[in-house]
Amino acid sequence: MIFQQIFERSKNNQELISIVRYRDDNTFWCGYILDYNDLIIKLQHFTKYGKKDGIIVAKLSDIERVDFNDDYTKAMQVVIDYSLELEKENNSELDLSDDDHWDFTILKQLEGSKNEICSIEINGSTYYTGYVLEVSENW
Repeated sequence: MIFQQIFERSKNNQELISIVRYRDDNTFWCGYILDYNDLIIKLQHFTKYGKKDGIIVAKLSDIERVDFNDDYTKAMQVVIDYSLELEKENNSELDLSDDDHWDFTILKQLEGSKNEICSIEINGSTYYTGYVLEVSENW
């Protein structure tokens, strides 16, 4: 059975696979095989955020399709690999100003920083988002 070859590869290499069950076209499981036999699999499941989400035990007869080495599993591997980095919070150290030029003061603090993305609302409807590279006195 071709599933067994995929399961063995996933188990040995902790290679991600996606499993779709019969009658369940809208959802799937993503993870790697911890163990399997002729009747069932044991899958280390991951959330879409790259966090371990428990163990799933499923009957082989319920599995309609197994995807591997596709765009989704490749993208999920990146998310898993960098989940701790993505999880780190960036604590902002912006000092608030109560003068009439508070907006200039805040932008000046962000000037040149590649650690924080700024979003600026102009005229109540247009937004500009990105890094603040430079702030001029007559902005």
